[in-house]
Amino acid sequence: GEFVTEDYCELIARDGNHQTVKLRDKETLLLGRGDLTGIDDELCSDHQIEVFADVSSREVTVKHLGVHPSVAGGVTLHSGEQIVLGESAVIELLPGQYKYCIFIGKRLVNHSLFDEKEVKGNYLNIQTSSLKMEDIKYP
Repeated sequence: GEFVTEDYCELIARDGNHQTVKLRDKETLLLGRGDLTGIDDELCSDHQIEVFADVSSREVTVKHLGVHPSVAGGVTLHSGEQIVLGESAVIELLPGQYKYCIFIGKRLVNHSLFDEKEVKGNYLNIQTSSLKMEDIKYP
């Protein structure tokens, strides 16, 4: 099969009450209460934040949409405000809660296994980033 590498971004859930989220390069996702995150908290809007991954720049743009503030890179965001974060920065969907750590890496994709349109969910994860989980310094 033909393998190609693909850059990707992961928002790694820092505790057990929500789920890690994967982002493709140049993908925009709305995060908040719902199935994608596993968050079931009335204070967290369905569309709490919008995240955009620019993997080649190793940056994630976080835009706040929800009623209650979120925290990104230590900065409190209110509705309409946005910030650009780098690798290993922490996003909190609500202050002090639902924390995500930004991870950026590469993975191999075997294009002979599936049609291009079906590419989601069929990744062979191979993280070649120099950053390992134990290297991340948490505040």
